Amino acid sequence: MLRFLPLNLLFIYFLIPNMSYLRTLLVAVTIAAILFSFFSIPPVLAAGATKIIRNNGVRASAFIPGPVGQFSDIFLTVAKSSSAETDIILGYSTPNILGENSFLTTTANVFQTNGLNSATLSPVTLNACVATDESGNCIFVPVTIQATWTGFGVPVAGHGGNVPTCNFVHPLNAHEASIFCGAVFQSGGTDRQATVAGTLNGQSFGQASGDIGTFDILIISLPPSTVNVHP
Repeated sequence: MLRFLPLNLLFIYFLIPNMSYLRTLLVAVTIAAILFSFFSIPPVLAAGATKIIRNNGVRASAFIPGPVGQFSDIFLTVAKSSSAETDIILGYSTPNILGENSFLTTTANVFQTNGLNSATLSPVTLNACVATDESGNCIFVPVTIQATWTGFGVPVAGHGGNVPTCNFVHPLNAHEASIFCGAVFQSGGTDRQATVAGTLNGQSFGQASGDIGTFDILIISLPPSTVNVHP
């Protein structure tokens, strides 16, 4: 309901008599509400959401516009923590599904980094919901992805805030995208820009943009298993 608060406050603004101090206070509260809706940390998700907290590790991410086969708007996030577990999040859309995630945690040594210079994700297979049947149940297919990152530019301090894990075009802002799609929140560490190459189901996705980084704390938040279907 918070996302409607700024509109409600602006409506009240015009009902207040022309008293400058009251209107100034209301404008300040409205701006604060808007900023909170963009930058709430960590993301607040619905009951039943998956939330995983990792400490002291390495990560890499990529955005692949596509299409690659039936997949487009592909978000790839890979993180390996000090516990040696590797989390892989694959966000995507298909002609029938808008903004869905596949998620895998493994202890296999599938992700290697060379500082912030390069990173490699060995082939991993996830189950991806690509459509729904007449009852609204997911139709899953296996998806195999592999990727390599090559760092460039000057490393910078790790960014904070919530990065949505898929591209859901309906939300009004990034905060709502985090609720519909889930999000990755990073605290501390260092980031470096990277070019990304690889394959999805054996088909090259060309060169994509991404980054390589380290983190002190990484919070992965994914919503309950829901499917957003294209109209």
